[in-house]
Amino acid sequence: MGRYKIDVGKVICVIGPDGKDGKSEFYIKPQGSISRDGSSTLKIDHVNGNAFSMMLGIAIGERTGGDPRSLMRSILGLGVMLDHHLANVDGSDLIDHLRDPDMSGRDGFCTISEFIPFKKVGDPYSLEAYLQINDEEHLLMSTRDIQIKIEDALQSVSENITLFPGDIVGIWLDGADHPLKPGDLIEGGISSISTVSMQMDENEDGSNDP
Repeated sequence: MGRYKIDVGKVICVIGPDGKDGKSEFYIKPQGSISRDGSSTLKIDHVNGNAFSMMLGIAIGERTGGDPRSLMRSILGLGVMLDHHLANVDGSDLIDHLRDPDMSGRDGFCTISEFIPFKKVGDPYSLEAYLQINDEEHLLMSTRDIQIKIEDALQSVSENITLFPGDIVGIWLDGADHPLKPGDLIEGGISSISTVSMQMDENEDGSNDP
């Protein structure tokens, strides 16, 4: 289906809706966190735990304006993302990216697949997503069950941030954090769109392969 790599600009991850006012929230991944399909990552010093969430990646193809009707037309392609999180140094709850400023900027890696042109995807809400860790199934779901719709996520982000070509918006598929330990091999995919895989190194010889 003509998969291609994106020259990535910003990576914006959307959470939502939360349990308070039903609105979605988002955070921006550091540019240096981006890794590609098939790369390895490593455990960061002084961090006791790691986890990740699987996301639907939306590549932006044109600058977004204030017109909600133009948001879906701005989509260049769809892909798969693995958004890594770090646990607190004492091994307690995962870092809250939005509400704990003392821990901000301590996100882990963000592994990104190749993308498929949006016009070739068909109905984006009739796709099947899967996730395997060490060949064991951890997620099997349809994109019709994602917590926030594509158009709503783009609307929420564009109200606060201008999106440019190359920017990627990720939407949590199931909202779950999956524990990750050295040696784990992860593979995720969404129907015929794309797949993404990564492995956490057993030691500190790993690399973040952009």
